[in-house]
Amino acid sequence: MSEHAAGQIHEVLSVSEHDGHRYLLWLSYEDGDSPNAHGNIVRQEVRRGAGIQTICRTNDTLRALWVSPAGHLWTGSTHGSIGSTAPAARTAPPQAWFSYVPENQGPAWHVTSLPLIRQDRISPSITALWGIDDQHVWAGAYNGHIYAWDGQSWSQVVDGPEGGGGSINAFGGSAPDDVYAVGANGRILHFNGQAWSLLQPPGVPNDSEGFTGVQMLPDGQALITGAGPGPIGRVLQAGPAGLVEITRCDVAPRDIAAIGDRFLLPAGGAGVAELKGRKVEILKSNFNAVSCSASSNRMYFIEAVQQQPCFVEFDPAEATPWVRVTL
Repeated sequence: MSEHAAGQIHEVLSVSEHDGHRYLLWLSYEDGDSPNAHGNIVRQEVRRGAGIQTICRTNDTLRALWVSPAGHLWTGSTHGSIGSTAPAARTAPPQAWFSYVPENQGPAWHVTSLPLIRQDRISPSITALWGIDDQHVWAGAYNGHIYAWDGQSWSQVVDGPEGGGGSINAFGGSAPDDVYAVGANGRILHFNGQAWSLLQPPGVPNDSEGFTGVQMLPDGQALITGAGPGPIGRVLQAGPAGLVEITRCDVAPRDIAAIGDRFLLPAGGAGVAELKGRKVEILKSNFNAVSCSASSNRMYFIEAVQQQPCFVEFDPAEATPWVRVTL
């Protein structure tokens, strides 16, 4: 995959790590036609300089990738398709319109379509995908809709706000009865195992603020990042007592993830920031970071513009902790 046809754009949209391998959501599209990108799944050993293999080639416009604790892959598309390698996913009705073809001894895929949006009877465009395990998975969509997988089928569990907006950016949680969903237009929602509730962020309501990431803490509380309007942001803490503002900052966090006891925040053109107590400090400022993911030992950052498909790896155990991995 190192040779690319003229006029073709290739970029990495997300990186997930499990059991010694990285799994990359790799987009390919004609220059100027990113809405019709094809998303393929690529595998790479977790070592610097390792080669890559395409393990799933699709004609679907994938936008999200999540790897379950059991190592099964879940992905979602702008057409409302969900693909998974989990055995439980076989119970859902198959999707006939898109092909998910295993390659290089990759696992078999089971593909289904989410139910049509209740409000307007069109397919949801998936913007976020995450779960506790292969029996409890949630998909967030453009305009704020949320779907849930219960191990047997998918159902819509949250209607987005009337008039649109509120697209879901991220999920996080500690258990099937403790899940957060955050998104645009100042939306933070919590699921207690019975119902979803809309939480009111502290301060004056601000529809221009978007919430971008969720990171659970060892005590079951959550850190939530917010951005905007403009190049400003804040970090909230969520728990049984509600939402509390931890800090405000002069950068706009796009996400949050933890490595050990450190919390790192991609901050767009400002680079990567670190939350230290109640302060946010710039840690790395030479690339435009728009999202992140973490394993127990390292973190991965996605850049806004990729001249070649790549991601930035941060591994504090390496002599050179920061490295751009170009594929």
